[in-house]
Amino acid sequence: MKNFLDFDDPVTFKAIVTEHHTSFVSEVGMLKATVVVDESRVDAAFSQYDAHVKHFGVLLNGGGPDHYKRAASLLAALNSAKVIVSYEATPESEDAEIGWMLGYSHADLKDDVDAIRFYETYHNEAAAFDLAFRCCDFYEEHPHLYDENYAATICNYLKYNTNLNVESLYMILRSLMHISK
Repeated sequence: MKNFLDFDDPVTFKAIVTEHHTSFVSEVGMLKATVVVDESRVDAAFSQYDAHVKHFGVLLNGGGPDHYKRAASLLAALNSAKVIVSYEATPESEDAEIGWMLGYSHADLKDDVDAIRFYETYHNEAAAFDLAFRCCDFYEEHPHLYDENYAATICNYLKYNTNLNVESLYMILRSLMHISK
């Protein structure tokens, strides 16, 4: 990504989103996953993203939205579209937990099993948040990080909160960038 304006082109948007969502949750430690992204859902996400950005432009009297608003628009669109339609870990978390992988003890696989369980539940939310976070952070003076606990909290919020709007996601991203310096 060169800048957020790259997302204004539907072809570039589709390429970036598809690549990120496919690769972000496809490898967890020594375990692998097959991820399928639905192109029509990516197209729908672009339409939503574009509408959100244009809405902010109207509210800002024709001015372009800042990176926080664009990141929130991206997160809202991707979270709504749920572009990953299939996530299959090899092995599945239950198989890995009972020692499916020969040569590895349960203790060796514990972190990987926990991560696979997380991605089996939150693959769309985790990939959407990570992409929006990275795009927002691209414009920050100092790089920011989020930890596993924050990821779990935000993914749970994205998955189960039925009252999400772009403005609330904007506040979350803006706060996170200022708190995690």
